[in-house]
Amino acid sequence: MALALITDEDIELIVNGKYNMEYSSDDVKMFLKYFFNVSEWTLKDRQNYVKGINEPQLRKYYKIALKGDKQHLLWKLGVTPEKDFADMLRDIAQDSYYNFKEQSKIRPDVAQRWANLTIKVTDRIDTIEKDKRANADNILEDFEFKIKTFSTDEKPIEHIKEVENEDDV
Repeated sequence: MALALITDEDIELIVNGKYNMEYSSDDVKMFLKYFFNVSEWTLKDRQNYVKGINEPQLRKYYKIALKGDKQHLLWKLGVTPEKDFADMLRDIAQDSYYNFKEQSKIRPDVAQRWANLTIKVTDRIDTIEKDKRANADNILEDFEFKIKTFSTDEKPIEHIKEVENEDDV
C-alpha cells in the first residue's frame, strides 16, 4: 500500500479495520520508516524495486501499486470496507469492470460477459438512486400533522391572515 502512495493514516485504518488490529498511525509510520521507507523514492526507484521481486503474485500487486490505481489495489488485496446494498452494487460494478479490464486482452469473450454485468449492475444502481430520490422528495406526504391547542378562551382560533392584519393597524 505504501508503494501505491496510500497515506499512513489510511494504511492504519485499513489494517485495523480489516485485520482487527490496534495499530496507531505512529506504529505504521515507524514500521514504514524502518522496514519499507518508500516516501522519498522516485518512480524509477519503485520500478526498479518491483523488477527485483521474484514472487509472481507479489510482483502483480506491486505492479498495480505502481500504476497508482489505489482502489484496484485495495480490491485485489481484499480490504474494501463493508457497505450498504447500493454500495455493494457499486463494488460489484467495480469488480466487474476490473475483471473486464484484466480479461479484455487475453479472453475477449469472458471480458464481454464482465462488461455486460457491469452495465446491468450500473442500471440497477441508477434505479435504486432514482427510488431513493423519489422517496426523499415524498417523505412528508406520509405524515399527517395534528396540532393540539390548549386554550381557555371560547373564541375560535384566528387565521394567520387575520392576525397579520391586526398587527398592521
